[in-house]
Amino acid sequence: MIPGTHCERSPPEYSKTLGYALYQVQLGQMPLDSKPMRTVGPGVYELRDQDDRAWYRVFYLKKIAGVVYVLHCFEKRTAQTELKDIEVARERLKRLSEQQRAKEKQKTGRPQDKGKRP
Repeated sequence: MIPGTHCERSPPEYSKTLGYALYQVQLGQMPLDSKPMRTVGPGVYELRDQDDRAWYRVFYLKKIAGVVYVLHCFEKRTAQTELKDIEVARERLKRLSEQQRAKEKQKTGRPQDKGKRP
């Protein structure tokens, strides 16, 4: 999980349900209530659960080198996902991508080619 991401406000039963769905993702399975979140970025999916009070959502990135990254989890009270929640996930996806590029650069010992000519 990326630092700063947690689901501390969701009721325990939904944390368990969504946690089990993330476990399924770790096993390479696709949970029943998962859908792509192309508005956040490629490879990002959303897990969903709800009760009478709110909808509970988790945005995650499928495995990179065997790791599932939770980008953002939150609850909402309207049918539409707020732009602020999408932006939080996009920013975390951007940071994760930068971290992955830096790791790759360290492995190869070469600067990352950013498409610029000398």
